[in-house]
Amino acid sequence: MAKLNMKQLAKKVSDRTDSIVVGNIYFLSSFYGIEGAMVKVLSKSKKENSCGWASSVNVEVLESIESDYYKKGACHTCNATNLYDNRHMASASVKFSQPLNVR
Repeated sequence: MAKLNMKQLAKKVSDRTDSIVVGNIYFLSSFYGIEGAMVKVLSKSKKENSCGWASSVNVEVLESIESDYYKKGACHTCNATNLYDNRHMASASVKFSQPLNVR
């Protein structure tokens, strides 16, 4: 059975957090590209989140997309790896064609 390479995953999370621009708009995926929200990044830090990753991004929902969870104007904290430059990039076909960092 393949194991996840946790050092590579931690670097991926850190790199993605670094690439997020405060004030920019991203797609926050809750189920690949099917549902989520368009959000504006309010702040970011490498403070450890509830999942143990060094990525905490605060966002404001601008538009809910096929989701009852995300309400316009609501603020959420998420991991930077859940933010995509556009909705298409969150799709399962795009996401899983990338390496999963297993060894």
